[in-house]
Formats: sequence, structure tokens, C-alpha cells
Amino acid sequence: MAPEQQRSPVPRLPRLVHDLIDDVSSVQRPGEARERLAQWLRSRHAVGGFQPETVYARYAFELTRVRHELLPSNVERFVPPELRLRLGVEPRPRRKDLAEDPLALMRDALIDPQNADEKRRQFEIQRDLALAYLALWLVTDAELTGKLDRARWDQERKTERDRTLFLIHLRKRGVITGDVRTVRLRVHLDAEPPHRCMRIDLPGEREPFYQGKAGVAQKRKTRSLDVVRLGLPDLPTVLLMPRRKGVLQTIAKMLLQRLDSPLNVPDRRGVRFIYRNERELEAGSDFIGRKICLGLAHKSHLATRDLPVNPYAAPNLRIVKDSAAFYDRTMEVQHVLGNQHVDILYSLGLEQFLLYHGRQYTAPDGLFMELFPPTIYGVDWEHPQVQLRVYEHIRASLAP
Repeated sequence: MAPEQQRSPVPRLPRLVHDLIDDVSSVQRPGEARERLAQWLRSRHAVGGFQPETVYARYAFELTRVRHELLPSNVERFVPPELRLRLGVEPRPRRKDLAEDPLALMRDALIDPQNADEKRRQFEIQRDLALAYLALWLVTDAELTGKLDRARWDQERKTERDRTLFLIHLRKRGVITGDVRTVRLRVHLDAEPPHRCMRIDLPGEREPFYQGKAGVAQKRKTRSLDVVRLGLPDLPTVLLMPRRKGVLQTIAKMLLQRLDSPLNVPDRRGVRFIYRNERELEAGSDFIGRKICLGLAHKSHLATRDLPVNPYAAPNLRIVKDSAAFYDRTMEVQHVLGNQHVDILYSLGLEQFLLYHGRQYTAPDGLFMELFPPTIYGVDWEHPQVQLRVYEHIRASLAP
């Protein structure tokens, strides 16, 4: 479990929208209430210069998605069934025509709760209104900075790839040169748990990208990656994977680091460079650091040296990290060995990214403490048995 941290006496999410609920609910006419909502969101840069009706529709869309997609899918992914029952989050509905009414929920949130059930419902309304506000803020930022339009955001947030803009940016800065080839790696995983990487093959190349120990292996193909050549004449091709945190992942990091904006999460956008061996990693990270990085966050991330920064990291995972300018934002730049990249995605070790998020989410200031506080739902996320059941549930879902 993470080191002891100072904990908020009450969940922070509802506080984000207390004044919004009071302001909007103080007027009777729906048109004026929607104008108040639009003004509040604009003043916090959470929406562009749309008409009030459009702002309302966009906020209602994000609220519906929070309640019927984001929360159900993440509860299903991280929470075992016996604990899921206490949270009251319904499974994702099959219907596509569901729509939440923010004004109606805001009026309900003002009702003075008379019992535990009403108190819980009030909290859930405030929580979901706050999540929708933060989600809309992230979507609007993507639109206003020209990263994505609305349709592409819906599609690309599932794959977490800002590929085209990253490649243009890296080529302009002289980081990559020549043609870019998109491939799916053929990887060999150890047949024995925790199923770590034994070999990586690149389509069209005779020699393996990575060769570890021999033995009985399970074979699979990865998601698409780009094969690129760095602007270093003596360095072979490396792999590149643009990264973007999902909405709840970004909000979780904002809460964990006590930031005042989801846009301030330093690694919500990033790019990962993947190397054959340590020598190439050192050469590539030094070259890219000199080309584009800001030198503000350079660190060789190994859990034994990085515990004060990230107590949830796997002890065997080494990632060299830095930050770089990306248009008018920053992005995180990661450098990692090929076998560890595969282990992050597909192994059952502590480095596996869902197991890592499970440790973060059950931390004292983690996402679940905010979404489902123990005082309301009766689940002590810090208890070792609860954390063990979360770990076992995630691990069982990953088993091949």
C-alpha cells in the first residue's frame, strides 16, 4: 500500500460544482438556466463559444456518457462482483437513446437528504455533474487546440492515439527522418505466468527486434505501432507509440496529484519510444532530449529510486521520462525497452498497466476514494483484503 498521505475529509469532486448547482437552480425559466450553465462553463474554459442550447446539449452528452459508459465500464474492469454490488453502478445499457437532463439533476441535488439513500443519491448527482464538467473541459481543449474534432475525439479516445500530429511535430523538429511504417508486432510470451516477453519480431525483418530466453511461448500480435528512424546515422529503427490518457485516467491523476485542472496533468499526452537494447535506449533518449525536451522532468524511472515520486510503480520497470513542448501544450516523452513495453501491455506482472491503475485507484487519494467514498458506500479501498480482491479481479480478466 502507498505511504500515508494527508486525506481530504470529504470527497473533492462535489465541491467543483456546488456553486454551479446553486446558480443554475436559482432561476425558474429553462432558457435562463441554460444560459447560466453556459456562462459558468465558459468562465472556466470548459467549453468554446457556442450558443447556450449547444453548450447544454454538449454537457448533457458528457453527463450521459459518464453515467452510462465511463463509470460502468471502469467499475466492471477494476471492481470484483461482490464489491460492485455495493456501488450501485448499473451495467452498461444496450440502449443508445438514453439522455440525462442536467437541470433536473441539479434541482434534485438541492433537496435536503432525509436518510442514507437520499444522501447517497445527492452525492452521486454532484459527483456525476463534476465528472461531466471535467470531461467536457478535456474535449473542448482537444477541439480548441486543433488536435481533434468532436467525431474524431469520440473515435480516438478509445485508441488513445494522436498519431498524425505527433509525427508531424517530431519530423519538423528533426527527431525522425525518412518513411514511417505502421506494423503490428509479433510477440512471444512465456507460457508460464506472469507471461513476460521472450521475443519480438518485426514484419519484414529477418532478425528479431528483441530476443530473450528460449522456451515454450504463447504468440500474439500487438496493436499497431510506427517503425521510425531517428535522425542519428548509427542508430537502427525504433518503435513509436503516441499515448493519451483517457478521461477518467486523467481525472484520477488530477485528483491524486491535487491539481486544479485536468489540463495540468503532465502526462495526459505523450509519446513512447521503444528500443531493442540498453545501448540504443541511452543513445536515443539523449538525442531526443537534446532535440525537443524541456529538461524539466528528466528522470530514469526505476521504482527503487522513484518511490517518493510514484509509489505505485512496479519495482522491475525502468522508463526514462522527460517532458517536451507539443504545440502550446506539453507532452511526456518515454523511452523503454521493447520487452518491457510488451510486458506493460500483456504480462500479468506488476508492471501491467491495468494492475498499475488498480494500485493508483485504491490509494488514499485515489479515484475510487473520490468516486465511491467509504463513508457512503462502505468499501474501505485501503484495506489490504479489498486491494487484494481488486488485484485478483484485474489479473483474472487478463489471463489468456
